[in-house]
Parts: sequence; structure tokens; C-alpha cells
Amino acid sequence: MSLLSVYRSLRLKRHIKKHGSKNKGYFQCFDQRIIDWQKQLIWLINAPVIKYWFRHKLRIDQDAESKGKYISEIKPDKYIIDNDDGSKTMITRTHHKYSKRLYYGFAPIWWVVHFLDWLFIDKHLPEWSFGFYDLTLYSETTYGGSYTCDGYYFSTSSSSGQSWSASRTDTALGDTNALFIRCGYYCGSVTNQFRYLYRGVLTFDVNLYGSAYVATSAILSVAGQSAEITWDYPQNITGHYPVTYNDLINDGCYLENFGTVRFMASDWALSDFSIGSYNECALNSAGKAHMISSRVISLAFRSTPDLDNFQPSWAASYTKDRVMFDSVDQTGTSSDPKLVVVYDLPAVATFIPQTINII
Repeated sequence: MSLLSVYRSLRLKRHIKKHGSKNKGYFQCFDQRIIDWQKQLIWLINAPVIKYWFRHKLRIDQDAESKGKYISEIKPDKYIIDNDDGSKTMITRTHHKYSKRLYYGFAPIWWVVHFLDWLFIDKHLPEWSFGFYDLTLYSETTYGGSYTCDGYYFSTSSSSGQSWSASRTDTALGDTNALFIRCGYYCGSVTNQFRYLYRGVLTFDVNLYGSAYVATSAILSVAGQSAEITWDYPQNITGHYPVTYNDLINDGCYLENFGTVRFMASDWALSDFSIGSYNECALNSAGKAHMISSRVISLAFRSTPDLDNFQPSWAASYTKDRVMFDSVDQTGTSSDPKLVVVYDLPAVATFIPQTINII
């Protein structure tokens, strides 16, 4: 591990200790600013030459979908691309990546103007204020009070395990600060008993709810971290319907909170899981319809024994059939989960004036 990786890991741990999560911090005061500065940001993102530098600062240049494309809108967790055929592509994340990058990319500047506001300007020359006195007064409820997250639910028992039925219906624990999202199961030490069952969950603010938009494609991309395969039970994606979308707490852990309709046309074999790079999961018509079911949506990775309710094979204690992929809490931004949705704009009715002769 390089010294830079060690430094980043220590900085992340220090940040989580101070703020409680990687996704909480001083950067939250930019959730609203990224909306207010829309005109200026869009110019910087698309201006000749400058755009290469600025897109790198926001880590937009990591997305193949943005290459050579005009970006018409940016929000804390997403940006919109105008396509040549009139459709639009939305690249959205499980966290406020772009307001975070706006903060971190220019952090020395923000802290200098914050210090000037705090020290003198706001007190004596308020009309000259930079407006950064509130840098340390961030709130979790900015940007419409809606946050998203990723992580996993897991039912757990003693080392001896419990029945498969109990594992599926048991009250599960949620983890939103884990570096990896998990899907699969562990065997217990007693024959046909199971210690852990994992369901991976990702929530996104798609903001298409109630509109006439039609999603023509939707691809969920997750970066593989590891796979421990014994029987190679495949997995699929379903809907997930919690009460709270910004934290994996107990209100979303129950079996009835998970859908049963498959969002991928074919089940995904664990042996096809790519390690160290993105795995692209194309959603079918049911998955694309889910894009407009609510402003904030939740997608769940589930193994087929869990999804289809049949008891999987068992072997010695801790034998696993499980995959893990990077969560947003992994160091860096190049492997964050992302959802890419291409959608058509609603048709605009055309009014054709007519001449009526009144005799």
C-alpha cells in the first residue's frame, strides 16, 4: 500500500470519527450552492479547454458517458447530459458526490474566505461578505431534506446458525458505513443451518417521479471487490421499499420491504462477477418503470435462494457463497456505485391555429 493510500485511509477514519459518516461534513453547505451557482458551473463544465480541468476537479471525467458531451445540469448527486437525438442521460450516485468534490477540489479557497468572513467582513463590512461564514454550520437536511445511501442488511445468529426460513424473515441489521456492499450467505456450524444472509441495498434520488419522462435504458454499475463462491447461486436486483431512504435502519430490513419482481432479464452468476472493475447491470422494463415510481428509489441485490425462497446447499461452518462490491465509503471516487438512466423528454403538444368563418 502506498503512502498516499495510507494517508487517505487515515484521513477518512478521522473524518468519520469527527462527523459520524463519510457523507456528512463541511461539504454539505455546498448542496444548495451547487444549485445557486448553476449558470457559472455549467459554463465551467462545458467551456473549451477549461472543461478538462474543471471536470477532473469534480471527477466527472471518470465517467465514459460524459466524454465529448454537453452537460446541461448538475446537482449535488447527479448531472444531466443532452444527447444528440434529443434524449437525456442522467448519471446519479448514492451520495452527494459533486457537492463534495466542489468542496474538496477548492477547499483552501473556501477556508480562506470563511476565515475572512468570520474575522472581519461579516462583522464590519457585511455588504462585502463572501457568504461563507456558515461553512462550519452544515445541516443534514439541506437539498430538500433528502439523502441517499448504500450498504447492506444482514440477518445473523449464533455460530451454530438458524434455519433458512428464519434467516429470510429475521429482523436484520443495517450497515451504511461499510466499505463494501455484500450479497449472499454464510453457513452455520450445524447441518442445514445458516449464520448470515446478506442483501445489498443502494438508494438513488432519480427525481423523475410524477413526470411524463420515459426511461429508455437504465444501467446500475458496481465495482467488484471480492467473490467467495462455493455453489455459484446467481443473484438479481429487485425493488426495495423502506420508510427511510437515507439510512439502513430497521424499518427497511423486513422481508416484506423487498420486492419479488426481477429487474434484470437474466440472473447474474457469481462466477461472472468482475473483480477490480465495474460490473454493468442493465435493468429490464420493470426496472426502468421503477425509475419513476418515486423521487428516491431503492434497489436491492438478492441471491436466488433468498429471492425464490428455497433452501440453498450447506457445507462446513462459514462456507460462503457471497460477493462484495465497493460502497461509496471506499476511499476515492473511481469505484462509487452509479446509476445511468437515459430518458426521453415528454412530448409537447403543438397548437395549430385554425380560421373559422362566421357568416
